[in-house]
Amino acid sequence: MLSPHELATLMLVKDAPERMEADRLELGALRALELIAIDPPEAGLPIPRVTPQGDAVLRAIARARCARAHCRWPVTATDYIHDACRLEYEAEIRV
Repeated sequence: MLSPHELATLMLVKDAPERMEADRLELGALRALELIAIDPPEAGLPIPRVTPQGDAVLRAIARARCARAHCRWPVTATDYIHDACRLEYEAEIRV
């Protein structure tokens, strides 16, 4: 089971890998679980990337979150936060 910090780190690696600090403890745990990989750099610092397994974890979390909110929209490989769900929620709280 991933800790909240590990999950947040996985999301950050997916969305902004260049902003990751190489000394974060969570990177080691995510690497051990094969959810991220850190490839040798061509120049500069190594940049982590989400593996297919890590991508599957993020998609599963997005589906679970939307299932609790009675989402009727499917998750695609590129969607982690449904725009349609966010728009519906924002419309509901304005009422």
